[in-house]
Amino acid sequence: MEKPLVSVIVAIYNIEDYLEKCLISLANQDIKEKYEVFLVNDSSSDSSPQIIDKFVDKYPNIFKRLDTLQRDCGMVRNFALDYAKGKYICFIDGDDYLSKDYLSTFVNEMKRSGAQLVVANYFTDKDGHIKKTFNSNFIRNQVITSTKAINRLKRDITLHGYVWTKIYLKEIIDKYHLRFPIRRTFIMEDWVFTYSYLCCCSKVSILSKRIYYYVQRASSIVNSVKGTTNSQKTLNSLAVCKYISMKNNRKFSPSIIQSLFIYCFQFQKTHPTIRSFKSTHTQLKNIKKGIFSSPNYDSLSIYGFEKKAEELPQVLDLKDL
Repeated sequence: MEKPLVSVIVAIYNIEDYLEKCLISLANQDIKEKYEVFLVNDSSSDSSPQIIDKFVDKYPNIFKRLDTLQRDCGMVRNFALDYAKGKYICFIDGDDYLSKDYLSTFVNEMKRSGAQLVVANYFTDKDGHIKKTFNSNFIRNQVITSTKAINRLKRDITLHGYVWTKIYLKEIIDKYHLRFPIRRTFIMEDWVFTYSYLCCCSKVSILSKRIYYYVQRASSIVNSVKGTTNSQKTLNSLAVCKYISMKNNRKFSPSIIQSLFIYCFQFQKTHPTIRSFKSTHTQLKNIKKGIFSSPNYDSLSIYGFEKKAEELPQVLDLKDL
């Protein structure tokens, strides 16, 4: 039996109004090579399972149904990764949809550039209105080092966040046992997975072409995160810092921690009411401890000055943390 070149993982939970459009776009991909799509039903209570079955029956060579009771997007993706057989991996949100050349664009660029990660641009679909959000990182096609890609985080934290704008090598995911962190308590699992992946590769290709349609809907998890307070956003990013510093002792660039940590505490300084929340204060203390205990986090360059990691709270006027 022919092995698929690409494995696509779609996490699905109660998205009956959007799912069919997503699956049609996946079925109509113009890629010539074989690909497989895992439709992971995470205990949906609407008609999503029936929609999944319809497409599995109609396109048995493409779609495969998996069922889980995780109730967590990261765990759902981890579950499906164990079944994936493709050389390349893509992650899709089941309420979004794709251009017909989504997979072929990614695969062709992987082969052409020799990169271990390809990042593409996207459209935003808000109530049927398609928007192009300007991002200076996507003005032109370019191949850069993973170190440079990480450093760009200082200017644009969204460039490397979303997993659905990327194609990954399964070999790297397996070799370094990369998985999504569980639970959305206060971390963004897409960020963590991609940052960890960047630490394990050397070359990244960025495409200006828009091949993904991100559907904005009020009830989505992503939009609920966008509506959180600044204090919660701070905790989200700091938790990412802690996770990466603990999980990437083998090969870790401190620029991720540096940029996010300073970014977060700039928020904290401009919103001092964050200190009035006891639970928030406790979480900050625990996260800080995890970051600074990392053996690969010996020193940082902050605003042009070398500082020991343990001095960072004083530099940012956080002596009580």
